[in-house]
Amino acid sequence: YSNTNQFVTMELYNSKPSGPMNTNRDLLESLKSFQGSLGLYVYPNIPKAKLSNASTSCQVQQGDTILAVLDCTILGSAKNCLVVGVQGIYIHNDWWARQPGRFFVPYDELNDLDISN
Repeated sequence: YSNTNQFVTMELYNSKPSGPMNTNRDLLESLKSFQGSLGLYVYPNIPKAKLSNASTSCQVQQGDTILAVLDCTILGSAKNCLVVGVQGIYIHNDWWARQPGRFFVPYDELNDLDISN
């Protein structure tokens, strides 16, 4: 895990993502409106251990920036989680989940994604 992924720089914060939001700032502000929900941590309030565990377990792409972590673990390690990055959404489910493994969905593919149970 690279330290360059941990912090949103002003240049990145003001840049345009490749998704439905106008700017990364819009995405970050939208996420902040949910901050305080059980297990959701939004930049800059993501604990370092959760940030590191989530990045490692989801294999966040080098150069992406983590904007939020949804910790889905019982004990709070954030090894099973959903990560919102600038480039897309990362998910890591444990072996016991209905869909175990790692997943990455770039924002430009969200409109075409079939979400069903």
